[in-house]
Parts: sequence; C-alpha cells; structure tokens
Amino acid sequence: MEDKLYMFNPFRINEWKDEEVQEQFELLLNQYDHEADIVSLMARNVEVLANQMYLMGEMIARYSERVSNLKLEVKVKSALIIQEERNAWSRLNKGKAPAMTYFEAVADSKLMEERKQLIDCETRLTRFKYAYNATEERMNAQKKKIEAFKYEEFGN
Repeated sequence: MEDKLYMFNPFRINEWKDEEVQEQFELLLNQYDHEADIVSLMARNVEVLANQMYLMGEMIARYSERVSNLKLEVKVKSALIIQEERNAWSRLNKGKAPAMTYFEAVADSKLMEERKQLIDCETRLTRFKYAYNATEERMNAQKKKIEAFKYEEFGN
C-alpha cells in the first residue's frame, strides 16, 4: 500500500486557488471506501481522511486570514467614517455633538456590505471547523475499528 499521508506540500499549498483545493477534496471524497472490511482498506481510509482534514485545515487557515483582514478593514473604515461624520457635524452644527453611538450607527449603516461579507466569511469558517471536527471523529472511529480487528485477529 502506498503511503499518501503527506500528499500535499505545506510550503506550496498556499499557492493553490480555492477551486483547486475543492477539486482535490472531491477526489479524496471519492477515494473513501465505505465498504472497507479489511485492515488495509480501513488504513487507507484513515489516510484519505487525514488528507481531507489537511485540506480542510488549509481552508480554515485561509478563512481565518480573510476574517481577520475583513475585521481590520471594517474597524479602520468605521473609525474613519466616525471621524468624518463628527467633523462634518461640528462644521454644520453648533453645540454639543450627539453621543458616540450616533456616529457609530452612521458608520455601521455605511459599512453594511462589508459587514455582510465578514459574516459570510465567518460562516464559511465555522462550517469548515465543524467539518474538520466531524472528519476527525470519523477518522478516530476508523482507527478504533482497526484496533478491534487487530484484537480479534491477534488477541492483543
């Protein structure tokens, strides 16, 4: 059996497009043998699941980076809008400016699209984390099944 546990180069996978990661993941999905009933096939399934987890981990890293960048972008834009709105209010009005929450609400309303993008990215990140955890559980179940077969076959 050919060992493919380290199928992907961690120094180069960041050069792949998301679509390429998805294509490779789909190939791995098709390699999983649901009917595996001997240890070697179950071990192959563990390798396939490990590679799936690696690809999911790559996507988790990508979405984590995107979420961080979007949060920073929204934070910076919000601060700029708040400052601009306060300055504009001061130029056009006399007296005490409204509470900060007013200017924050104005900034929020102007950044709705960016906030929606952030929410979408956070949602995708969460989905990958759940899928990663579920695949890890599936892999652990496969490992336990292998151990059970070994115990039945060899006694210890």
